[in-house]
Amino acid sequence: MEHTHHTNPDNQLDPEALEKVWKFEILAVRKWRIESIFGKEAADLYHAMPSERDFFVHSGRLPHPDHPKWFEDQSEARRFGEHNRGFWDYCKKRYPEKWHAYEQRMEQNRARYEAMPGAKAERTRLMELESFMEALKLKWANLPAHEGQQGRTATATNGKGQAQEQGTGGTTQEDARTAKTQGR
Repeated sequence: MEHTHHTNPDNQLDPEALEKVWKFEILAVRKWRIESIFGKEAADLYHAMPSERDFFVHSGRLPHPDHPKWFEDQSEARRFGEHNRGFWDYCKKRYPEKWHAYEQRMEQNRARYEAMPGAKAERTRLMELESFMEALKLKWANLPAHEGQQGRTATATNGKGQAQEQGTGGTTQEDARTAKTQGR
């Protein structure tokens, strides 16, 4: 398969080094994971698509189906993903007892984690962080983009160089610790 739009025109990538990364990193990790769940026999059955290896060696990356920078790769990424998911589905059917044992181990690990001291506080902290990040994404999504300018623009201020307050209650959508230190 010809990968004209994935090639390395400036010869910045070493194909021999990428071949080693493919074999000893990507493929080895995939087979290790399969073996850890389904056994050596299943791992020996796994073979990645040759065109996926070719794609990686020519471009230095694996295609991602949802990355907006590389929309041209979506069909290949989906095809490679379907191949790999198909293999996992095959293993789940061929080795159902091993898949069931894996699911049980994962459930036991989750239960052990939940019983650990600090797990509830960590879950709360992560939920707060997620909320903060969502608010930040909304805040930045609503700022106008102006070519050639960085940071806050005049349209994102109240005209006097002061940032406009967003949200309700006269506070911005920022970390509560920041609002407290600013006397809000």
